[in-house]
Amino acid sequence: MSNTIVHGLSIFETRDGLFKIRSTIRAGHVMPGQTLSFTASDGEVHTLKVKECIDGPSRHTTLIVDGDAISEFKGGYYLFGCD
Repeated sequence: MSNTIVHGLSIFETRDGLFKIRSTIRAGHVMPGQTLSFTASDGEVHTLKVKECIDGPSRHTTLIVDGDAISEFKGGYYLFGCD
């Protein structure tokens, strides 16, 4: 069961080949090394590995992630994991 829920608002590629997701943490905690999963529009479940978490000045958090199905992630998707 997931106890971490993240709303991914937008996604951008970083210059080192990783991706950053601007997000809000809806429940739980996100830490480097954690695996988060999402379901793409085709119903397939994909996972992303969190490399870094950067707290913003408001409730937004930037997650630096890596994953083989990153092209399937769209802004507005929810990510789920366990903390």
